[in-house]
Amino acid sequence: MLPYGEQSGRELRAFDQTFRRREVIPSETSSLTRIWDEVIEQLAEFDYSERDSTAIGMTLCEALTNAMVHGNRSDPLKPF
Repeated sequence: MLPYGEQSGRELRAFDQTFRRREVIPSETSSLTRIWDEVIEQLAEFDYSERDSTAIGMTLCEALTNAMVHGNRSDPLKPF
């Protein structure tokens, strides 16, 4: 593990690339499948390993699920 701010050449290339997407989705966990697929696909294009892609995807889905369930109380009329 390299100290923060010191990345290998491969990691630096990945950090130089940005993936941004703005979208409003309903507070339904069924929405996460499509988001998961898009994130994993984009990370593969950035040459992330399958292990790292899965960890990032799981972290994102956990955060989104928490926002849906706890923040919006699973109300599909409350998008985020």
